[in-house]
Amino acid sequence: MSFEVWTEKYRPKTFEDIVGQDHVIKRIKAFVEKKALPHLLFAGPAGTGKTTTALVIARKLYGKNWRQNVLELNASVSKNTPILVKIKNRIRRVLFKDLDKLYFGNKKLGDSEYVKVDDLEVLTVNKDTYKVEWRKASYFIRHKAKKVVRVRVEGGGYIELTGNHSIITLNENGKLVEKHASELREGDHLISFVTKFETGRKPSKTDASHFVAPEVPPIEGVSFTLGNASEQVTSTSFYPNDITLVSNTFCIDLHSKLIDFPFTSLKSLHNVDSSREGKKAAESELLLANIFLKFFSRVSDKINVNWKYILRHQLYGRKSERISKYLLKKVISNIDTSRLDSEERAVYENLKKLVDSDLHIVKIKSVEVVDYDDYVYDISVPQNEMFFAGEIPILLHNSDERGIDVIRHKVKDFARTKPLGDVPYKLIFLDESDALTQDAQNALRRTMEDYTATCRFILSCNYSSRIIEPIQSRCAVFRFKPLTDDDIIKRLKYIAGNEGLDVSEDAYKAICYIAEGDLRTAINILQAAASVSKKIDANVVYDVTARARPEDVQEIIDLALKGSFMQAKDKLNNLIVKQGLSGEDVIREMHKVVLRLSVPEEVKVELIDKIGEYDFRLIEGADPRIQLDALLAQIALIGRERVR
Repeated sequence: MSFEVWTEKYRPKTFEDIVGQDHVIKRIKAFVEKKALPHLLFAGPAGTGKTTTALVIARKLYGKNWRQNVLELNASVSKNTPILVKIKNRIRRVLFKDLDKLYFGNKKLGDSEYVKVDDLEVLTVNKDTYKVEWRKASYFIRHKAKKVVRVRVEGGGYIELTGNHSIITLNENGKLVEKHASELREGDHLISFVTKFETGRKPSKTDASHFVAPEVPPIEGVSFTLGNASEQVTSTSFYPNDITLVSNTFCIDLHSKLIDFPFTSLKSLHNVDSSREGKKAAESELLLANIFLKFFSRVSDKINVNWKYILRHQLYGRKSERISKYLLKKVISNIDTSRLDSEERAVYENLKKLVDSDLHIVKIKSVEVVDYDDYVYDISVPQNEMFFAGEIPILLHNSDERGIDVIRHKVKDFARTKPLGDVPYKLIFLDESDALTQDAQNALRRTMEDYTATCRFILSCNYSSRIIEPIQSRCAVFRFKPLTDDDIIKRLKYIAGNEGLDVSEDAYKAICYIAEGDLRTAINILQAAASVSKKIDANVVYDVTARARPEDVQEIIDLALKGSFMQAKDKLNNLIVKQGLSGEDVIREMHKVVLRLSVPEEVKVELIDKIGEYDFRLIEGADPRIQLDALLAQIALIGRERVR
């Protein structure tokens, strides 16, 4: 069954569908109707409609051509995403959280931070040749995200990234194009790679069961071991400083002296396609069949071999979605290029580069939205905008959209071209623009001045104070407020009706309590609950969100204030152990509950002060169980003083 992310499926397409922001929408509609749009600055909390409003503006202005006239920037991947990097000329396989420790240390400077990197290189694809190569990164960036999209691919690997992160896919002409993670569906195909290193000579035998390829660059955490006599090598790969060993199988061609090595893969790719004559094609040799079959049909009279016979299994047999490079090369090499027109030649060049490249495709097995609430990470790859990351390496669009290089190159290149249609300007939407570096904001200010005739900017941020004054003064500022419970429930009921859900009123109230005015979070909670049961009550909501019930936390605080410390401690342990809540979850819930307690204001002040102190201790790495017990003891002492 195809999976759709409900936040995208039910994203409003018109101004009338946007809820809770009437004071903003009324003014914006007036601008759009006259096509006299100024630069816009949207400020407000997450999930209040800033991105949706920008996309509705684009649809209203450009109609079907809105994607060609809009540049949307911002993307991020999760902390546990593996990536192969070169640091100071040493190749290492690390997680993004390892890079966090390396470049940020233990600093906690805010919701979004960046650091310039001079020694970091990542793997990417050369846009001209489709060859995999190293490129220098310029910035490493992190910011907070509450939810991420988890994309699982065949072979068991997965990658987690924010919904607006673009993944690179292939279009019908074999060209590399971007697609948002939130738009991915089960059965779609993504781009991976197997790279080849010239060893210069056959591997040298070290003993009866081990071979070493002497001139392959040393890679930390990787060893090669001969697996069997069928020219396969089994390698064990593991994270630096991690004792977990994961087996993997790679192909080694002893005759051509090439090693095929998917750097960042920890998962075996055992599936094969039997369409290759006399051999089995490993997944690392497969490309999308429909792209090539469509082109071959189009230029059939210009192919000097019987291509339909060569590809008979795809055409008349089980019609696999994928086809081996081995067969494709037979056909591609026999196309009479002198007879191709300019359009056909452009497609031919793309397809030939694909066949000759290290790239191949992997199939998406599932897509789901998961809770996250932590840092996600961006990397700036100047003038390339792509890099590989993931357990099975997936080609991602350049994560960083906040550095000066993006403003100087990507934004300017887009802004200087004329739009399609009768609207005299394009739109550039900069999400989380308060995370733009200072230099990037200054460059953006100049770009806004120079390209007013052909471009309008929509900047979205949580804190407008972080946008420099010269940019603010050039924009019409709109402030988005957190949505009311009534607004959220209205939208949730619409979704529940379309999805055939039976949702109780206490479930709606529980979702609103957790979402705190964030409609995106509310919709994600509803979708998570719907995956468990079509009949949803408050219990289901709290179970899928792994959040403590407010009444349970209030009971713990009440017991501690009354002096029943051990009883309060037992109930707290039940929350942590049986319900699997973290210390941070409990502290956060305590903070919300205390504000609603029926106690004197001075008691609330003392309680909030203590909660803040112990929250800081947990952030600094103290043991959660000990600190929460100590917090309960402090609450009990406050209750004793109150009695006196």
